[in-house]
Amino acid sequence: MISFWIHTLKHKFFVFVYLVNFCIKLIWRGIIHDYSKFSFYESKSYGRYLPEFKKVKYGSQEYNNILKKFQPAIDHHYSFNRHHPQHFEAGYISMNLLDIVEMFFDWKAASRKKIGTGSLDKSLDINIERFKMSEDIVRIMKNSLRL
Repeated sequence: MISFWIHTLKHKFFVFVYLVNFCIKLIWRGIIHDYSKFSFYESKSYGRYLPEFKKVKYGSQEYNNILKKFQPAIDHHYSFNRHHPQHFEAGYISMNLLDIVEMFFDWKAASRKKIGTGSLDKSLDINIERFKMSEDIVRIMKNSLRL
């Protein structure tokens, strides 16, 4: 019986250590999130086109037309920020769990300001199509909407 308790306590300890390590990495992601937007290259474009984004519905043709206007800055942003599926040649399927969690909460924060969507649930429906997401990952995200 003592052996069982020792084994269980060791197991709990290592789960705790792994979770704390993950949390520390996640907190760091929150600190450096979208840091490249402060670069001159990106801030100039985002500053210019952000007001236009606020007037259009996420995922609409108008939204996509604005994206095209500053595609070089967007490409730069994606190349420096791995929480975007566009960072990877194969898309979100190449992301790790930290990337997915950061992406999920990035989308949640972004959905607060999107005209016509205003919710992560609605944004997810658009992103399913946009990123050709599997039913499994979408279900996991929808199960997590209230986090």
